[in-house]
Amino acid sequence: MRVFEKDYYDKARAGKSLFAYFLNRKEPDRTELYRACEEVKEAMRLEHEKDRKIIREALASAT
Repeated sequence: MRVFEKDYYDKARAGKSLFAYFLNRKEPDRTELYRACEEVKEAMRLEHEKDRKIIREALASAT
């Protein structure tokens, strides 16, 4: 992996290139995204728990 030196980044940030645009842009606020991800993870956990319960009951009744 190539690692750039600090001087390179300083010169790139000062320029007008597309690379400078991405280096200088503000980091997006991802709090809403993280909250939605947690909700989805919790919903998936509950669904998997239901599925495991159904499988356990089916296996218990089969034996």
